[in-house]
Amino acid sequence: MSLISLKSLSVSYPGQPPALRHADLELEARETLAIVGESGSGKTTIANAVMGLLPADASVSGEILLGDKVLNGGRGGWQQVRGSRIGYVPQDPMLSLNEVLTVGQHFKETILAHRLAPRSAWRKLAGERLAEVGLADASLLRQYPHQLSGGMRQRVLIALAVLARPEVIIADEPSSALDVIVQKHVLDLLQRLTGQLGSSLLLITHDLGLVADRSDRVAVMRDGWIVETGATARVIENPKHPYSRELLQAVPKLSSLRRREAPAAVETSRALAVTELVKDFRLPRARVLGGKPSRTLRAVNRVSFSIGSGKSGECLALVGESGSGKSTVAKLILGLETPTSGSVALGPVVTGMSRRNEQLRRCGRIQVVFQDPYASLDPQFSVARTLLEPLAIHRRGDRAQRQARVRELIGLVGLPESVLERYPSELSGGQRQRVAIARALALEPEVLVLDEAVSALDVLVQAQILDTLRGLRQRLGLSMLFITHDLAVVAELADRVAVIKDGQIVESGPVADVFESPSHPYTRELLDAVPGQSHF
Repeated sequence: MSLISLKSLSVSYPGQPPALRHADLELEARETLAIVGESGSGKTTIANAVMGLLPADASVSGEILLGDKVLNGGRGGWQQVRGSRIGYVPQDPMLSLNEVLTVGQHFKETILAHRLAPRSAWRKLAGERLAEVGLADASLLRQYPHQLSGGMRQRVLIALAVLARPEVIIADEPSSALDVIVQKHVLDLLQRLTGQLGSSLLLITHDLGLVADRSDRVAVMRDGWIVETGATARVIENPKHPYSRELLQAVPKLSSLRRREAPAAVETSRALAVTELVKDFRLPRARVLGGKPSRTLRAVNRVSFSIGSGKSGECLALVGESGSGKSTVAKLILGLETPTSGSVALGPVVTGMSRRNEQLRRCGRIQVVFQDPYASLDPQFSVARTLLEPLAIHRRGDRAQRQARVRELIGLVGLPESVLERYPSELSGGQRQRVAIARALALEPEVLVLDEAVSALDVLVQAQILDTLRGLRQRLGLSMLFITHDLAVVAELADRVAVIKDGQIVESGPVADVFESPSHPYTRELLDAVPGQSHF
């Protein structure tokens, strides 16, 4: 008997196409089953259906069984199993943990709700579960979610999910926002715990590298349909459905650097030059008798690099794990932070300018694309207004010229003009990111900074955005600083790479040279942590 069974399960919402269409799926005991597909394919709908977390207006038909127990057959089915027999690791730990509750309060509430220990013993059980996930520090129970790193928050969620020793653990994109090293640690932990508990794991992801490395079987979803299922090795080596083949072809690969043509020669002029950049942050006064003076944290330590300009521009990738200093470097370059020492030069230096004029000049020469386009676009602005705003602020052209520029921008990123009257909520993730890129191009910058601009996108949308960026480099001569933790994407797009650790550049050079013959142990560690590359 299967542990979880879906029998012709369908889910729909009023006025929308079905989110899930007649899904038949089996999760066996002690098995890791991966569900993959692009955004909107129905992956998370399956997770929410199994957990009984669908919205009240959802219309559901078919059956969901845990063993021989029908979960959606009436009231009370899920209350008896949710958290006790089925554990859940959600995608975003910062949104899933209550920011006004300490870690200890999260554990206390869960332990007492499921009667896993007496009130007097909850702290002991919480400490044991946290120790299992590598968080043995007792003071952690007194800390709040915002005081923890992303990897620590994800470990806390895993510890909460396994509190009651469930038979099934559902992990919905458990590592999509984590860098490759933390991602590997988190997934190793999940795999070890499910093995020790004898639990089954339902892994929901868009990362086919994780699927190749971590799952026994895989189900491929598209538009609410399960289009293919089978043993992971068979599906990867010999996919039957065209959509499965399309997904596999879109996976970024480290081997891309060996297939890609050598970039065009870069001219000697520099679009951006960073010299001996240092950034210190003052930490709170140490709480000790005698009141020691304030300490400082050196987030960026003498970082130097340059990006060339030319007919096709140059793309430099800055890679490293969370906390390595990547985003701080970006803020210093963009003028959002003031360096402690060192300099940032954008083309020729102009002296005697007012601070406001220098800021306006900087905006005209360098722009940024952030990780989450939904958060960086104003939900009350149409696409047309979003693209018009920078042109109006910087007084570029008259009304007719601005309207023409907006139409040109939307065409540059491969979107139809009909998108201009829509709002961010009406666009897909890939469309929103293209709009964010179009807005960044409005002032015709020489340098584009992309801060994890494709890390949250599924592989097909990611491939489309990378194609868009490659095309923009060729057409506009755009130079790029590409900040990421995804080394496979670097191999697809960048000419050179700089590896940063603890605020210092530890290795840099042409991508092929660094990736094929890394000289620093940290670079080798990053490359070894990239999932699934031996399968593609």
